[in-house]
Amino acid sequence: MEYFFNEIVDRPSFPAQYTSLGETYEFLNSELLRVKQSLSETQSWELPYFTRFLYDNYPPLLTGKHPMDINEKTKTNSETRKEQMQFREFAELLNELQRKGKISAEEYRNCGKLWRERLQDRQSLVERLRMLLDK
Repeated sequence: MEYFFNEIVDRPSFPAQYTSLGETYEFLNSELLRVKQSLSETQSWELPYFTRFLYDNYPPLLTGKHPMDINEKTKTNSETRKEQMQFREFAELLNELQRKGKISAEEYRNCGKLWRERLQDRQSLVERLRMLLDK
């Protein structure tokens, strides 16, 4: 939670005055929820969807692994980082398409599912979405 706090909350770091893990958790949780509620795009999202959004768009790089890729032990750190960067670019493309009203929330989710499940079709998916953006 501290990682996501540092990524999305508009503060340099969280206050150190909390003496227990529970107080720290409560503070971090409330700040992340405050950010979620402050954005019109995320206000209506359920917490699991918001959590997935955080992991997909702000993957923790400290371990060199995306938390959802734990079983992919054969990847090197540089391969994982490259894939994370590709996914960030893909997510930015989806966000722009959704902001411009060119795809619905359901289409957004379906594209994300295709990205995760059909590795061989990623490039064609990105090309198709870019063409849709250019229309």
